[in-house]
Amino acid sequence: MVCGILAGLCVRLFFRDKGFFNFSTLVLPGNRDTDLNMLMRLQKNVWRNIRATGGYFLIGIVLAALFQRYVSPDLFAGLFGSQWGFGVLMAATVGVPLYVCGGGTILCCWNGCDMA
Repeated sequence: MVCGILAGLCVRLFFRDKGFFNFSTLVLPGNRDTDLNMLMRLQKNVWRNIRATGGYFLIGIVLAALFQRYVSPDLFAGLFGSQWGFGVLMAATVGVPLYVCGGGTILCCWNGCDMA
């Protein structure tokens, strides 16, 4: 929140006399939901979403599985456990990009890694 406020103040300070945003070239895309059949429209939207995010989701699952398989929990306990406040912040920062709803765990168990 503080960074957002500071960024807004910097834009106001440095771009006081000139516009920072230019919306004149902004053109809204046409509506792609033109199919009259609701189920067909749903299928097209689901496929469009899978194409947009599927690759990133797959990369996330692979990274999480590799991370869970090859990085020891004791390593993170040693890195982030001694400084409790900073450790929680850093562990959350590292953990958020690797979280994919247990997909890495499923893939890791499927490949036979030891979960104990």
